[in-house]
Amino acid sequence: MHVARDIFGTVGEIGVHHGWFFAVLASCARSCDSLFACDIFGDGSLNVDCKGNGGLEHFLTNAANAGVNGRINVFDTASVFLLEQCDLPSIRMLSKDGGHTQTLTYNDLLSASRVLSEGGVIFIDDFLNTGWCGVQRGFSAFLVNHHQGRLILF
Repeated sequence: MHVARDIFGTVGEIGVHHGWFFAVLASCARSCDSLFACDIFGDGSLNVDCKGNGGLEHFLTNAANAGVNGRINVFDTASVFLLEQCDLPSIRMLSKDGGHTQTLTYNDLLSASRVLSEGGVIFIDDFLNTGWCGVQRGFSAFLVNHHQGRLILF
């Protein structure tokens, strides 16, 4: 769809853990697309919902095995700092698998929607996982407060 519509932009993931889904996303990126990975690899105190404890070394090894290691902008920080403060080109594909609380999900979606390119896609992990109901609540709050018809749900 993006190639046919000539849509370009950043491809990345919030909450990459060991990078398995990131490798899939990166395989969809074209050589001109920027890649980014964001996780709180080094500061466990920021992991407020204790979901995953990814290691940077594991992630980089898996990214190298997928053939994309040299192209990735890695951000070892909380997503709240990433989308608002970093100078990323518009995002065309984003996986949101970071914090699974209502607040973190809401904030990630709000920030991502501000930099999402026309025709861009946001994947939301654990949406139907009953162990992480904050994801659904954060998504629902985002739709109620900020959707305004811009996003198409599928």
